[in-house]
Amino acid sequence: MRVLRVLALESVPVGLAELAELAELQPRGMKRVVDTLEDAGIVESVGRGSRKSYRIRAQVPFVNALQTLFVQERERAKTVLGELHNIVQSHGSTARAAWIEGPVATGEDRMGDAIVLVVLASDSDDEALRRNLRARLNDIQVRFDVPVELRVVHQADLEALRPEDRAVLDQARSVAGPPPRHFLDPLPDTPARSGETRSHAGRDAQLLDRALAIAAQIARDPSTIGRAKRWIEERRPVASPSEQVELQEWYDILTTMSPGRVRRLLTQTGERGTRLRQSMPFVEEAP
Repeated sequence: MRVLRVLALESVPVGLAELAELAELQPRGMKRVVDTLEDAGIVESVGRGSRKSYRIRAQVPFVNALQTLFVQERERAKTVLGELHNIVQSHGSTARAAWIEGPVATGEDRMGDAIVLVVLASDSDDEALRRNLRARLNDIQVRFDVPVELRVVHQADLEALRPEDRAVLDQARSVAGPPPRHFLDPLPDTPARSGETRSHAGRDAQLLDRALAIAAQIARDPSTIGRAKRWIEERRPVASPSEQVELQEWYDILTTMSPGRVRRLLTQTGERGTRLRQSMPFVEEAP
């Protein structure tokens, strides 16, 4: 289904490596998938050898219906996300940020799975916020026939998360405000709980360690780059003007550079590498 979705939405044939990246599947299994679809007469190959790519056969009777289905699916998802963004934004400073967790955020959802909307409240007295959000989310559920689960959390809840729970939070899909990882650690120059000040050097070292892990992840799975590009595309509608600039720079890098060059850029110790690590659009995955 993921392969069909990609091919139905692409206007040009797609090679195996890119197809695996766009479909968020492991490259080693792609040949078997496209061979199965080709044997069924749904997909056809174009070119030869390393230049071979694939597309949906125009002669397939349901090709137009398939393309319409996936386009409507994509637009419906954008509309729902936009509605959630507007609902959260309408509460002003009482809602610091919001994101989606769970299977919907990671693209692993199945029919009937709920959208888990997490809202970071700025005030401990959040009863009015909960009540107002729930009322408007009920309207979303009725209009789009999709279940929405609401969770309201506070800064203290995030700080109390265990490392394994933080890893799950890193896979969240931002809806409004900064992404959740923005709230996980103190800013570089803010006092930590011990009263000590975290230095810029310490923060840079922490980011470099994370960049090394991401570079290793890209080496294992180049489709990590495609996921980062899609995260940027999803983040843009809710990003501030200054963040838009950072997102565009990263998008250009991920679009024009090979995976090897991206890995080198992530881990270089120069001024540019240090600056770019402040806004890395990646999520590390366990090896």
